Amino acid sequence: AAMKWKNKSSVKSTNTASNKSYKPMALNPINKNWHTVSKLASSSHKTLDSSVNDDKSILSSLDTQLKTKTVDINLNTTRQFLRLVNEGYTKMKASELLAKSLGKGPWHARRIRTWANQWKNNKELTKSKRGKHVKTKSLIHNISFRRQINQYLEENKFKLSIPNFMSYVSHIMPAFGVISKTISRSTACKWLKLLGWRYQTHTKKIYFDGHEREDVVEYRNDFLQEMARLRKRMARYEGEKLNRILPNLLPGEAEIVPVTQDETTLYANDGVKHYWSPKGEYGLRRKSLGSSIHISDFVCESIGRLKLSDYEIGINDLLPDFMRLKYTEAGVSIYLGINRDGWWTCDDLVNQ
Repeated sequence: AAMKWKNKSSVKSTNTASNKSYKPMALNPINKNWHTVSKLASSSHKTLDSSVNDDKSILSSLDTQLKTKTVDINLNTTRQFLRLVNEGYTKMKASELLAKSLGKGPWHARRIRTWANQWKNNKELTKSKRGKHVKTKSLIHNISFRRQINQYLEENKFKLSIPNFMSYVSHIMPAFGVISKTISRSTACKWLKLLGWRYQTHTKKIYFDGHEREDVVEYRNDFLQEMARLRKRMARYEGEKLNRILPNLLPGEAEIVPVTQDETTLYANDGVKHYWSPKGEYGLRRKSLGSSIHISDFVCESIGRLKLSDYEIGINDLLPDFMRLKYTEAGVSIYLGINRDGWWTCDDLVNQ
């Protein structure tokens, strides 16, 4: 019995000791975790309550604002967006639904979310600055100024140039209270188009060159056949450096060097191809293109223009008068006109 009692007491004491040693290890962590969870739960409830209150205050502020601005579409859309979010929709889903109802796409949905953030932070939506630039009235809309410009344009019809027009405008602008050096070239073109003027090109409606006449075609065929026969005795020039390749000549044959005559006439007004004119009116080019120079020259494949080289000219200058060449090049130019050098004729070509 004593042994049993001792064993029981030892077991009991052992269990007691084990219980004492177990309780602090098991309960303390549970208590700590419970306090942590309770704190998180209470804070989350506070956050949810505050967010709900914030949404309500935001919606109420929007309602108040819309009482004075009932036609503000952006504010109305923002209010609908916040209500959908308050009812449980995600921001993405709510914005996409509203954008789709307005016939818009993803970009407008993103704009709706931006408006909501702007209202939450600033209690107002950022206004677009489109069309808010300074409005200035152009001088071309002044009736008196426009009348004076039209008078100048009529006096200079078909011979108007942009620099002269800019100079005239800068000359009359001070009389209308505008102190400026001049207008820009782009402004001058815009004003002319506004006044009904167009920049056009001289064109030829019908043109016959006569190259396909029967007699011309017959002569051209004979000429080509003759040139093909003589070409065998002419040198060729090939490659990028135009290397000279001599012809294969038969005994007694001499090399033929072709020398061709070419002429051209240069006119003072030859470059005037574009002009300003009122819409629907077309300027006629003068038959006379102004003063002209006629140039006639001879050209060959070996040396280009038929003339002495600088070295040959130096030698020619040292020769006595009876041996010295009067002309060192074949080219001749004259100023065409009755009161000038006359006109180029076949006799002039023979003399050349």
